[in-house]
Amino acid sequence: MSPAGPAEALAEALRRLAEEQTRTRPVSVSLPSPLADALQALTDAGVVASTSAAVTEALTHWAYNRLLRLTLDELYADEPHLQPSPEAVRAAADHLGVRLSGTAGEVA
Repeated sequence: MSPAGPAEALAEALRRLAEEQTRTRPVSVSLPSPLADALQALTDAGVVASTSAAVTEALTHWAYNRLLRLTLDELYADEPHLQPSPEAVRAAADHLGVRLSGTAGEVA
């Protein structure tokens, strides 16, 4: 990414996305067939405007979540006493109904 670091580059991309009428460019991705089929069905039914719109929305949500994770990782590196215990993370996830994956308590 940029010399400023991945968190800063991601934050800048999200800022630009929110503030500007950005141009689009084609990219090619491969999706698991069941997901691609479901996305096509949603598009055909008019639930989503287009495949591009759905993927943009999903990636935008992912990017905000990833930025939060990168920011928290930086904070915890500087201030380790602020990091919640694994038990506290599991309790919060249970309370919110969020499924965790991995040993670090990452949100799935």
